Amino acid sequence: QLQAQAQGVVNLALLAPQHEGIAPSIFYVDSAGGHWVGDQAWGGISNGEYLSMVHNAWTNYWLLQWADLLPERKAELENYARAFADFLVARQQPSGVLSSWYHPETLVPAEELRDENAETAGAALLLAEVFARTKEERYLAASERAMQYVFKNILPEHKWFDYETFFSCSRKPLGFFDSYTQQHPQNTLSMQQAAEACYELFRLTKNDLYRVKGAEIIDYLSLSQQVWSPAWLSCELFGGFGVQNTDGEWSDSRQGYFAVTFMNYYELTGEREYFERGVAALRAMFSLFESPESPRTAENYAHSALDQLAGVTGLHWGTGSSVVSIHLITARYGDAYVNVEQKWGVGIDGCRIPEVRINGNRMEVTLLDNVNSPRSIQLKFDKMDDTQYEVIVNGVSYGKKMKDELSKGLAIGL
Repeated sequence: QLQAQAQGVVNLALLAPQHEGIAPSIFYVDSAGGHWVGDQAWGGISNGEYLSMVHNAWTNYWLLQWADLLPERKAELENYARAFADFLVARQQPSGVLSSWYHPETLVPAEELRDENAETAGAALLLAEVFARTKEERYLAASERAMQYVFKNILPEHKWFDYETFFSCSRKPLGFFDSYTQQHPQNTLSMQQAAEACYELFRLTKNDLYRVKGAEIIDYLSLSQQVWSPAWLSCELFGGFGVQNTDGEWSDSRQGYFAVTFMNYYELTGEREYFERGVAALRAMFSLFESPESPRTAENYAHSALDQLAGVTGLHWGTGSSVVSIHLITARYGDAYVNVEQKWGVGIDGCRIPEVRINGNRMEVTLLDNVNSPRSIQLKFDKMDDTQYEVIVNGVSYGKKMKDELSKGLAIGL
């Protein structure tokens, strides 16, 4: 049943009518059955008439993830995403930028954010993903041109602005610059997509530039992660992310996506801090649930400094994205994770690891429960040199275990 419902979402995305590859982003149900609109009228331009480039890039990115899971629909999903990639290749400017909006009939780019925007990072990510599946060099070349644009025109002055920094709930004129802080408007989502694009391009090309620039971008993104939970707000907010530097809310649901990105950079660099930041971002999602019984997740918390949840906007922005991120991360790292080489561990799902002691091929782990809920959790081990280890958890010996078994995880009772 869950798979059928999930594929229903995929089917809806594929029903969006493409015009030379780009499609409307929102489907409204009405008395006639429903209709498509280009964009959100309140947060876009021209009353939502224009087709959004970055919305299409993000949707097609996830359709490609579905293609990896559904071999029977692989061709259908990849062809849809490839049509949009062709749209991007045909319209990429010499600078590498991709315009933010296109007229639904003529496909002429709108003037707003036409020649300068950080949304181009989202296009770079999608193009890299298409190249990874097709091996057609033109997609890789376009992705790299897009990221060169980001490196040259966005990164030096941190011009991380996109449509949300100007047209959403913190409206300001295009070209706005804060003379007091000497900062441009910045949106954390563009930073995350740029970091993901660098991660993917490094995997594909092994060009160390993408590893270095990606780490620079995600380190800057880290400045927007909440490292405390203020006493005047009643929600647990540690580890969450804000939206932008010119708006006021805590723990936006984008943090679920960010958690996966931080884990990717842990894999890329081996830096423990990225792993811990990823876990903190993932846990912050649970504070946004409407109640312990409700699966609905709010968009963010304390919007405009009000001590309350903001509204629920959609499945992909909180409810669905949090669950997807949880499963992506626990599939890789279990409910708790130990880096044997570096002798540390981190609890992920309602637990913590305050101590890891390793002496030769003998490992002792202290694993504690955070939520007072008796259960079995999966403890995974990684970065092991020996083929066999003696494992002791909370003073209980689990005997000698082979490296492969430890990588898959041990069931530990709490």
